[in-house]
Amino acid sequence: MHRRQIILAFNCCLLGWSTLTMPAFAEIRAAQMVDLAPNHWAYTAIQILMERYRIMSGFPDKTFRGNKAVSRYELAAALAQIMDRVASRGEEKVSASDRNLVEKLRLEFQKELESVQQLKDQTADLAKQQAGLAKDVKELQDWKNAFQLAGNPASTT
Repeated sequence: MHRRQIILAFNCCLLGWSTLTMPAFAEIRAAQMVDLAPNHWAYTAIQILMERYRIMSGFPDKTFRGNKAVSRYELAAALAQIMDRVASRGEEKVSASDRNLVEKLRLEFQKELESVQQLKDQTADLAKQQAGLAKDVKELQDWKNAFQLAGNPASTT
């Protein structure tokens, strides 16, 4: 498969991606998508991602929305999730052809995957900072409450 075909297949598979981190709705199978014909050239790939790996789903109205455009960053985020899912299943449970396709995609989107990883790291750092700030706010509130209980009204200015 040529590079362009790989990108097109992956792109088409994820165009209907309703964001991978959205809450799951009742499972809708590829055959139930009202706008995805079984003879569509990407049907099998979409079906595998939906039913075998549970990476993506259609929309609640049973549409796939395969014509919706996504950016390379969205594709890289989806690919990162696919790679995580494939890795978590164990090599023996993933077909060689699926592993090969994921590897080709990983190489194609290496730059974007690095950006996604940087964003994940930054998000984790921000979460730690937020937790620290929340702890500081709690300590300040406790201090204020203790100060008020001691008979010293807190200044509002």
